[in-house]
Amino acid sequence: MQTENSTLIVYNSQYGSTKQYAEWLAEQRECDCLPAKEVKLSLLRPYVNLIWMGNVRENRVEGLDRLQKVYSKLKDQRVAVLAVGAAPDGSEVIIPGGLSEVPFFYARGRWDPTAFKGMDQMLIKMMRLMLSKKSDEVPDWQKELLESEEVFDFMDAAYLDPVLDFMAGRA
Repeated sequence: MQTENSTLIVYNSQYGSTKQYAEWLAEQRECDCLPAKEVKLSLLRPYVNLIWMGNVRENRVEGLDRLQKVYSKLKDQRVAVLAVGAAPDGSEVIIPGGLSEVPFFYARGRWDPTAFKGMDQMLIKMMRLMLSKKSDEVPDWQKELLESEEVFDFMDAAYLDPVLDFMAGRA
């Protein structure tokens, strides 16, 4: 049974970074944590705080469509979004209009080109092609990732500090 200050972390993770952040957050605050695909509206209702987490793909947070569908029914709860991506900040992340009032946080994840599959492999190939043709239009941080086959791990639990402040009612 959840307490008055209870929190549920709902996450969508493609390659593991978002799941790792969700687990770190759950450990720090002893709260519940579920993959987005397992969440139903009835599971959300008992919680005071809902932290919706998703990986960034093409400047959008994966899984926010599920939150958007039920958000109007969550008015008694404090809802926040944490996006996890490779960019240095979340300034280019697009939040759907119906969720524009929801507090937004950003954490940097991992970049592992050896793990990419399917559509992501194709996107990376297209981005590399664009880099070869229009290098001046690609930000330096993105060039560094695209020009390398190296794994970059930007994960840091400090990215969770603003989310912890939100959960504690300080933000």
